[in-house]
Amino acid sequence: MNRGIIKLTLRETWLATVLFALGLLLLQIMFAAIVPSFQKDVTEIVSRLAFVQQIFAALLGTDPETAVGPAALSAMPWAHPLVLAILWTHAILLPTRVPAGEIDRGTIDWLLALPLTRLNVFLSQSVVWLLSGAVLILAGFLGSLLGQLFTEAYPSVSIYQRIIINVNLLAVYVCVGGAASFFSAISNRRGRAAGAAFATVLGSFAFNALSTFNETIRRFDFVGILSYYRPLRVTDRWPLADLAVLLAAGIVLWTVGAIIFARRDLRTV
Repeated sequence: MNRGIIKLTLRETWLATVLFALGLLLLQIMFAAIVPSFQKDVTEIVSRLAFVQQIFAALLGTDPETAVGPAALSAMPWAHPLVLAILWTHAILLPTRVPAGEIDRGTIDWLLALPLTRLNVFLSQSVVWLLSGAVLILAGFLGSLLGQLFTEAYPSVSIYQRIIINVNLLAVYVCVGGAASFFSAISNRRGRAAGAAFATVLGSFAFNALSTFNETIRRFDFVGILSYYRPLRVTDRWPLADLAVLLAAGIVLWTVGAIIFARRDLRTV
């Protein structure tokens, strides 16, 4: 790793990270304030409408029969599409800065002219997005705690269980960031790299959602990223298998991307 590259990357990305973190913080506080007020009404409505019950099940990654009730709504803040969208957007934007973003801006020659190996540059950039991701997860975690200070929200989710959920969410962030790093390494345009990563993540999200409605698709549910992130199913036991799959996928994709970046012929076009 190189301190200079890390400091430069932090200087260029800290504002975006702060804004994303504030967004997660406020979302979790809002969920804590709003969910208890309509929990009973939503439970009654969802229990009567099978289609809506299936949508809740798709979001929470559980069976339709268990997609209603206090426990389900308590898990919603960590599975809400807005929360996932913020995390995934950040996990894609930062890794696609190098090399795709540098090639796109025509500054890759300057970056590679530094007395550093390509792997050193790639690793230094990656350290920043990993640390930034941890900041985002921490902001969401603190938001849920702050929200509970003013309400009686999420009584069924202990602090220990929240830690497990957020560590699982961080593993999802690493997996998405690893995929973005791979697409960045094979692309000459940041827009293409980010678009490919977004398409992959959204496709995975849609696949997991459709698996709730179709038995055939459900057989291949294991290929979707949300199959390994089930906040409603979290107990006091760590989901070690899910964490291992997500982290392994992220690390493998990142490693392949690093190797490609180190070996490919780069030029500004």
